[in-house]
Amino acid sequence: MDDIKQQVESTTSSRVIPSMQTFEALQIIEKLSEGINPLSEEALAPSSLCLDSDIQRALQVAILALESRVKWIEKQALLPANAGKPWKTEEEISLTDSFDKGDSVDMLAERHQRTKGSITARLIKTGRISA
Repeated sequence: MDDIKQQVESTTSSRVIPSMQTFEALQIIEKLSEGINPLSEEALAPSSLCLDSDIQRALQVAILALESRVKWIEKQALLPANAGKPWKTEEEISLTDSFDKGDSVDMLAERHQRTKGSITARLIKTGRISA
């Protein structure tokens, strides 16, 4: 699953720093917010900037944002390979031909690596089924 998450993450955002994934960043920031040095696992010095109340609040905001991003990445990793991609003319023809021959939406979704909702929407658009 980690490989899938990395693939999704690296292909879905040009803003991700190549040497650090969102999951790693979240772990580091969580450690800092707990008052722990993420490199040594030792407690931060009482005078550490990371223990300042404003910085602690900023770290909490960052954690919430990164957790949201992690949930999005996990959700994307579960989608079929072609989910969200534009339809090619040949693929649409194949879809409608297969549907006309009696293939189910489930079967078509699996074959085309798309969601059932996408298949249904495309069949509506091509006039094969009504909304």
